[in-house]
Amino acid sequence: MFRFSPKDKYTWGLQEERRPFFVKGASIFNFGEGENQFFYSRRIGRQPRHFQIPKDATELSRPEATTILGAAKIVGRTNTNTSFGIMEAVTAPEYAQIKEKGKPQEYLVEPLTNYFVGRVTHQWTHQKTLRLWRINESNLGLHYPCQH
Repeated sequence: MFRFSPKDKYTWGLQEERRPFFVKGASIFNFGEGENQFFYSRRIGRQPRHFQIPKDATELSRPEATTILGAAKIVGRTNTNTSFGIMEAVTAPEYAQIKEKGKPQEYLVEPLTNYFVGRVTHQWTHQKTLRLWRINESNLGLHYPCQH
């Protein structure tokens, strides 16, 4: 378990992951290359952008990052050439401040979201390897934009 602080927030200017929780043991979750990378940890805590504000509204402000409510990770390797890792993270719903029809209000721009990644790899020889993985991103609760 890791407690995230404001200094661990998502930073748009970085091209690679630098947050300690996501860096340590990350190699187990790296599969695929370049644009074909299956798991990209920098999505967790990114700037809210799931829903666009209504066309007739004016955006007054939007959070810079999505709040990470909690995350847990287990990674390891057995003495029989099997490596494994699971990670789960939950981010808070985020609201933009908008003005619609002259009335200020909050508008959901990122729902409560759960992220999960798991991977198991077993290597028999240098040429024979079995890899299993599961990646999931679930928007919980509301699946459509709403006013708050």
